[in-house]
Amino acid sequence: MDIFFTDPETIPLPPSEVRITQLEATPYPDGRRVHVLLCVTPFQVKPNADLAILDEEKNELASISIIESLLPRMEVNIHLPESYPNRTLYLQATLYYSQIEDPAQEGAQLQLVKEEVDHTLIQLTMPASSDASE
Repeated sequence: MDIFFTDPETIPLPPSEVRITQLEATPYPDGRRVHVLLCVTPFQVKPNADLAILDEEKNELASISIIESLLPRMEVNIHLPESYPNRTLYLQATLYYSQIEDPAQEGAQLQLVKEEVDHTLIQLTMPASSDASE
């Protein structure tokens, strides 16, 4: 196992104790992209994260997955299918670990098991003008 330390005072945590420490969403002026910052506690095992932009009724508009992050600070841009001027949307973050479970029966398919360790939902307001482009 490789563990990278940036601060010798931080202690990497086991999977069951890893938590989201910061979640921020910043819409771009074009109204079609959202910059996301996700920070988690130091970890012993590389975590996975699912990020989703939801509408007012909590229907998914766009999503992205981060698989086995090397760093506790993750930044991504999520692209939306269209502009949502002056709308309130939500950013949902789920932090999890996954493992492949070998079935007991011969010939059965392998299964991916997700173990969720933390979950956060924040609100964001999209910009008024969808005419600007970047």
